[in-house]
Amino acid sequence: MFSLSNLLSKLPRFDFVGWFQQPALVDVDPRVAHRAITIAKFRAKIYQKGSVILRQAALLSIIAAAIILPEWNSFPAPVLLVPAYLIGSKALNARAYREHAFPLLPEAVDDALKFPLKGA
Repeated sequence: MFSLSNLLSKLPRFDFVGWFQQPALVDVDPRVAHRAITIAKFRAKIYQKGSVILRQAALLSIIAAAIILPEWNSFPAPVLLVPAYLIGSKALNARAYREHAFPLLPEAVDDALKFPLKGA
């Protein structure tokens, strides 16, 4: 039977931030690890330690476009603006998560283990 979740689970995982290299997640079930990562991300956002990320990424994309495209009429701006925004926001998100969410990860793993997984 075709299932989107089965298909997605077989795809390679891109870990830009480095979540799965953390010592707190070494011997943890992947589903529990995913739940713990989500908890750590939300706690970092709740504690307002990563709330400026999207504004910084938007500013970075505008600055990059202004540097790269001195003449806006010669080339379509979105062709460079969109990738600059995506790359910049990914880098800033990764940096903010490393600084603010990684310290919360051991406690998040403990909290994720308190509740049983569905279907387990």
